[in-house]
Amino acid sequence: MKHSFFTFALSVLVLSGALVGCQKDEPVGNTVPTDNEFALVKYSVGKSYRYFKESAESWGLVPKPNREGRFLKQENGYNKEFSVWTIGYDYNDTNVIYEGSLYVNFQNFDTMKSVFKRWLAEFRAVTNLKNMVRVGFSSSADNVKKSYEDFDSFMADVDRLQFQNELSMYAQLVENNGFEYHFTFCWRQYVKGLEVQVSNRLALRKEPELPTVDHIVGKENDILVMKVDYMTFKFMGYSTVKIADALSDADTIPFCTEYKDPCDFGYIKLYYGRKDSGNLLFNGSIVWAGCGKMEYPKDFVTCRSNMMDIIYPGQSRFSFFDGGSHYTVTDEYELKRIWQTITPMEAFQWYYGRTAKKVAVYLYTPSVGMGDPADGYYLVFVENSRR
Repeated sequence: MKHSFFTFALSVLVLSGALVGCQKDEPVGNTVPTDNEFALVKYSVGKSYRYFKESAESWGLVPKPNREGRFLKQENGYNKEFSVWTIGYDYNDTNVIYEGSLYVNFQNFDTMKSVFKRWLAEFRAVTNLKNMVRVGFSSSADNVKKSYEDFDSFMADVDRLQFQNELSMYAQLVENNGFEYHFTFCWRQYVKGLEVQVSNRLALRKEPELPTVDHIVGKENDILVMKVDYMTFKFMGYSTVKIADALSDADTIPFCTEYKDPCDFGYIKLYYGRKDSGNLLFNGSIVWAGCGKMEYPKDFVTCRSNMMDIIYPGQSRFSFFDGGSHYTVTDEYELKRIWQTITPMEAFQWYYGRTAKKVAVYLYTPSVGMGDPADGYYLVFVENSRR
C-alpha cells in the first residue's frame, strides 16, 4: 500500500512556533512517568528544545558529547540513547521538536524481548487503535517474512516466533491526529536493539479554511474534483471544471497527461481529451526536496454532508490511469477509505447520480526526494454526463 514516495525522511513545517494538536510546554517537574519509555518519547514531541533539555536532566538523561539532540542513560544493565529532531535540525532553545526516538542496545535476547513487549503494552494502554488511519505489521525470522492483520496478532507473535540466527519485527501506525509511531525489534549478529519513534508530520501544517456552502457551487460544470488528505483521509474540499468541447461517450473520463520529471522542479497536468484541447482538469507542480502546489483548480469549497449510504461498488466503478508520476490509486484499502470520505458529501452525491462514467482517483505528490508524505492528497474526479 505504501508508495516509494513515502519512504522519505520525516519533516514538518513550523506554524507560529508551536505544534497544533501537540502538547504545550509545562513547568519542569511534570508528572510524565519516566519508567514508561513510550510515554516519554511521545511526550517530547511538541516541546521546545529548551524545555526538553531541562526535563531530560530531571529524568537522568545526559547530553551526548558533540551531538546536539542526543541524550544517554545507562539503566538496568543496558544503554539507552534518546534522540530528538527539531525543524531544520536547528537546535535553538525555542525550536519545536517534531520527532523523538529511543534506541536501546541489548546483549540478552530474553531481556530485549521483555522490554519490547512492555513498549507495546504501554502503547496499547494509552492509545485507541480505532483512531489509526494506517497500520502495518511485519516480521522476519531467518528471512521468513510474515505480515499481520492487526496489533494483537503481531504482539502475540513476539513470543511465538522461532528462529536460529536472526529475528526482526516492525510496526508502523498512523493516528488520525497526525502522530506516527514506529516500533522496531532487531536481533542480528551486529545489531541487537530496540527502537521506538514518535513523530507528528501534520501538526504544523496549516490547512486553509474553506467556505461551507448551502448549495452545490458550480454544479452547472462538467467535472467534480475532490481533495482527500493522504495521511488522514479527511475531506479537503471540492471544485468543479467546465469542459468546452463535447463530452466523451466512453465509460471512463478520457485523461491525457503531461508530466515533467522533477529534477529539481517538475509538474503534472491532467487534460480532458487531447492536450491541445485546452480542457485542463488539474495542474500541480512537483519539487524535489521541497514542496510544489496545486496551480489549478484553485477555488475549493466544502459542502454539507448527510447520512446517505452509498455502498462501496468495488473496483469495477473506478478507472485507473498512469499520471506520469505513477501514483494511480488501485489499492482496495485506500479506495474504500476514500469512498467512505466522499460519499456523504452532497456534491459527490449530485455528480455521482448523474454520471455514466467510472470515478477516477489520482494521488498527487507535490514533494519528492526528501519530501514530506503529509503534503500528498488524493484527487477524485467525477463527470456529470447529463449535459
